[in-house]
Amino acid sequence: MISHDDIKTLIQADADPAVSLFLPVHAALPERQKNAIRIRNLMREAEDRLRERGASPDTVLAATRRAFEPEPPVEGRDTKGLAAFTAGGEPTIFALQGAPREHVAVGDGFDILPLLPFLEGQGRYFVITLDRAAPTLYRGNRVGLETVAEEVMERSLDAIRGSTELPTALGFHSTGPSGRAGASGYRHAHGESPEDYEQTELDLFAHGIARAVERHLKSETAPLVPVGEPNLLGMFRTHCRYAGLTDSAVAKSPAGLDGAGLFRATLAVADEALAEPVRNAVARAAEGHHRGDGTVSVAPTEIADAAEQGRIGTLLLARDATGFALRATEADGDEENEAAERRSLCDRIVRATIRHGGEVMPVGPEDLPASARMAALFRF
Repeated sequence: MISHDDIKTLIQADADPAVSLFLPVHAALPERQKNAIRIRNLMREAEDRLRERGASPDTVLAATRRAFEPEPPVEGRDTKGLAAFTAGGEPTIFALQGAPREHVAVGDGFDILPLLPFLEGQGRYFVITLDRAAPTLYRGNRVGLETVAEEVMERSLDAIRGSTELPTALGFHSTGPSGRAGASGYRHAHGESPEDYEQTELDLFAHGIARAVERHLKSETAPLVPVGEPNLLGMFRTHCRYAGLTDSAVAKSPAGLDGAGLFRATLAVADEALAEPVRNAVARAAEGHHRGDGTVSVAPTEIADAAEQGRIGTLLLARDATGFALRATEADGDEENEAAERRSLCDRIVRATIRHGGEVMPVGPEDLPASARMAALFRF
């Protein structure tokens, strides 16, 4: 996923000529065969544009060719697109959990606008799958999920099962002179039945997952959606102290969900929490515009000046405001020029906003006041 820091790094790169490549990809055969064809077509287009600028394609694109041959590096079944940026050295490549429009740009800076839909800040959340074999921690947004830590615990449930090293904090105690709790210690403390024995193991497993999640997310506040069988979910909730743990969960075995199913199910749970920051910003924009007190502007030229001055705290941008959704074949003459000018102004505003530490939030056009294409919430 893409962070504001990632985009800031691209903005600050002293790159001329700079090549930006965006392509949708497939992770599985037979569609995966199309990936190599797409990147070859994009590379040829990039070569032509470099020649038009008087640059050597072989010099600028050599490292990128190596990175994308014999086919683009698709890692993980959830990767739906790739973005690559190069100015002659090793390319910076991002795996995207959504499919971008196929696009190549060559200029005196990298093209960052197509990355905006994939910004991590646009509804970030976490997922923990309480899988008995390999609990996994994911990070997600409205576009998709990516793995943060596989096998977040060092021990599976099978490894815990039969263990004799039991924390006294969980109520176990020894019945032997060695100080180690054996099977009789299990029964004495937690009942005689096999069901009691398994519940004890599950509780120990859930406790370990909770502690591991807290270590991974110790500086985070984003929502955490747990996924697991109901009994294990209840135990995990008892032990987990992470403040962002959602009230709802996905009460299914993770083994029964593929990547797409896991994403859909967890996004449905996290959706309300994810919508709150954007909803608050949209409400503030509407209120400020109605008051007319200068805290909000919907005028692009005023917003551009404020962005350069570092005054924008939050920039709300209609998802079509970049003009990127308008294909060249759908516009000609004045329309095409207007779209290019609009995109250029949007690019300037976004770059300045992020460069000065502001946040960019793509929203639906219907969420902006006065049918505007963008709205800026000023810091001062």
